[in-house]
Amino acid sequence: AVPLGSVLGVPLGTLVGQLAGWRTAFLLLGLLSLGTAAALLVFTPSLPPEESTRPTVLFGLLRRHGVRSGLIVTFLVVLAHFGTYTYLTPLLRDVVRPGLLSLYLLVYGVAGIAGTFLAGASRRPRLAFAVAAAAIAASVFVLPHAGAAGALAVLVVW
Repeated sequence: AVPLGSVLGVPLGTLVGQLAGWRTAFLLLGLLSLGTAAALLVFTPSLPPEESTRPTVLFGLLRRHGVRSGLIVTFLVVLAHFGTYTYLTPLLRDVVRPGLLSLYLLVYGVAGIAGTFLAGASRRPRLAFAVAAAAIAASVFVLPHAGAAGALAVLVVW
């Protein structure tokens, strides 16, 4: 859902914001969210759990070193990704023409979906995760210095 939202939502929201202002983009996305919530209530069947679990079982998983380490590393990578992503649009505004901003964000989203499928198909998930984390780190360092053409290449890698 996040990569698809990046592919469609970010560029479309940016385009609407550029054409009609950010308030209109927020209004349209709010209406879309309300419509989605209503559709979920009406069309989603009840899915009773096959078995229930207790919070103590879930917290017990945190005692396992591999689970705890995996959660911490995942948290840090996601924090770095979305923390930096917050500044992506302002940065791109400084290096690309306004008309290209939505296109750059669309390319970023499409590349993200492709990367998700490539990493998911990897026979070595630990290596795939490490490569993805390193690519995010490299992108964060390089993007502010990449210029217009370089920014597009960095977004594909990110």
